[in-house]
Amino acid sequence: MLKILIVEDEPLLAATVKHLIELDPCRHVTGIADDLASALRSVAEPRPHLALVHLQLARASTGYRRP
Repeated sequence: MLKILIVEDEPLLAATVKHLIELDPCRHVTGIADDLASALRSVAEPRPHLALVHLQLARASTGYRRP
């Protein structure tokens, strides 16, 4: 099963993407995050295989993380 994290600050869009992803029984959304901080918390467990990230997020954060 492909585990996917959605990082999107628009709730309706995030819910729509989740619904579309989960139409395929081989895909599962592990979580929805709306900013960088919550995205980083969401990758702990269950660890996703893939993240769909909106680059301009809420609370003046971005989808980019510098090392």
